[in-house]
Amino acid sequence: MSRRLFWGLIILSPIWAPNFIGLALLASFLVCTAFVVEVVVEIFYVSTFWIRPRSRDTKSISEDTPLLTAGGLPVTKPRRSAQPLSRYPAIDIRSISLTNYKNGVLVKDLPVRTVQFPVDDLSKTAVLSWRWDFDNERRSRNLAAAIKHAQSVGIEYVFADIVSIDQTLISVDLTQQVLAFSVLYKTIPVLAAYDNTLRNLKYAMYRPWIFSELRLFAQNPTRLTYVGHDRQGSCVPWSAFCMFLGHPAKSRWKETNFEQRIQECWQADYVRSALQVLEGTTSMAQIFDFQIILPAFAEAFTRAEKLSRNDYLMTVTLLTSVPHYGSSLEYMLHNDSFPALKYDNYKIETRNEVRKTPKGQYIYGIKSYAIFIGTQEVANFKDFKMTTSNITEPTVLDMLELSDTERHTYTSRERKRQRRASLHLPTAQGRPQIDVVAVRL
Repeated sequence: MSRRLFWGLIILSPIWAPNFIGLALLASFLVCTAFVVEVVVEIFYVSTFWIRPRSRDTKSISEDTPLLTAGGLPVTKPRRSAQPLSRYPAIDIRSISLTNYKNGVLVKDLPVRTVQFPVDDLSKTAVLSWRWDFDNERRSRNLAAAIKHAQSVGIEYVFADIVSIDQTLISVDLTQQVLAFSVLYKTIPVLAAYDNTLRNLKYAMYRPWIFSELRLFAQNPTRLTYVGHDRQGSCVPWSAFCMFLGHPAKSRWKETNFEQRIQECWQADYVRSALQVLEGTTSMAQIFDFQIILPAFAEAFTRAEKLSRNDYLMTVTLLTSVPHYGSSLEYMLHNDSFPALKYDNYKIETRNEVRKTPKGQYIYGIKSYAIFIGTQEVANFKDFKMTTSNITEPTVLDMLELSDTERHTYTSRERKRQRRASLHLPTAQGRPQIDVVAVRL
């Protein structure tokens, strides 16, 4: 509250400040005071952290940390008795001799070494979730930030999709590698780097691939570290500490943009992600990758590939929001442009409604959007919520013209269980310990 008061006084000071000099002095005094307050709080936090007795952290890496099974599922066998199960190429951090990270790093210049699982010490490894931010020279600053942080904390190997997965594989083989690799996001320490000067963090974290990785983090019992370099994910709003030093105080990690956004993502579903791609506020190189991200929808999404771009993304939106997978959620969109887009198999009708408040007043001009397939209404979007019904999924499947075999497989009890599991996260128990750091490139 005191921090907000300081900033509020700064904003309102032109009303009662006698002159420009007085305003400047007042603003300087309040900013410095806010900084001193945060420093005192940080000193108190750090001192109590070191003074209080250390207890065994159940989320830290231990002999019971889940490993990988041949089926791609975590197990809780002690590492000593576990057999080697899989191997992946990884960035060899110890062999990197770069001294200048300002302009980013070239992937082709990074030393790579194949690492066999299980490893002796998981704390020496990490898997990277990052936003591909290549410039014209194919340099990445997010990758540079992750590597610099890994060097500073003693991480020896970093698994990154761009080096650990063969990007030239055909679709089927690539899908298998991606699914196998994704298990790492649930079993070993994670580094995340999504800073991007061209797009707000909240849009980057709803990019379908990144969003799918964020949901896997929720099942990771180890540690998740966000590495920022551009005052986005590692920034604390209204923080003088961040303003002066460029990185968050440890006592305020819970207030960083990344911490707030990831908690929001863990409560969200794929509807917002698909709608943002549909509207163009979130980019996606290959929209058909939804089949890889959500393999439990494979039959429907494969059939939907014959549709236009907008029809395909609307199909993804509807099938991932059918009611028996859960209650409707709020979807804060950048704009309401999706009703105005062109569709071949869908029709969107805009309705202007009048609503009566509890006080007897009438509110005019409230818009809702009814989504039709032919003459059948399959969904309604109003008050930032999409509402579907029991006829939504069957109607969409009829439109896709699934064969009898495809439909039988898609509607089987096992597939329904898989879809429900892919859309709903488990309880908050076992979530990773979250750290937020800022590095200077």
